[in-house]
Amino acid sequence: MLQARGEWQGAVTEYESALRVRPRDAVVSSALGGVLLAAGRVDEAISHLSAAVTDRPDYFDAHYNLGNALASKGEFGAAAVQFRTANRLQPDDADAEANLGSAPKIRSGVDLQAGGYSHHRTHPGHRTL
Repeated sequence: MLQARGEWQGAVTEYESALRVRPRDAVVSSALGGVLLAAGRVDEAISHLSAAVTDRPDYFDAHYNLGNALASKGEFGAAAVQFRTANRLQPDDADAEANLGSAPKIRSGVDLQAGGYSHHRTHPGHRTL
């Protein structure tokens, strides 16, 4: 529950410990990526979220958060791919649809300069350490 209190470094430390025990656990990788993203450590978040979608391509939370991380760096084409995948995996998730529709150019996969994207919440998923 560290992340619920905004204690990002403590949450990062706990997820890193869990990842050492279960190094290819997509849920743990995704959770760590989500905490890193919330803490503003975007490049590290992308690394862990990318590992999660590689290890478990059907994991909605990992695609959703990877899309947010990529969009926060202005990589809207790559973000659109992740949002489309998240939307395909859970078509009833309003936030995934909203992120995909935040800007017309995200839908088309055209890269934009930073500032053309409206970030929605990080998907909570299974991040509960």
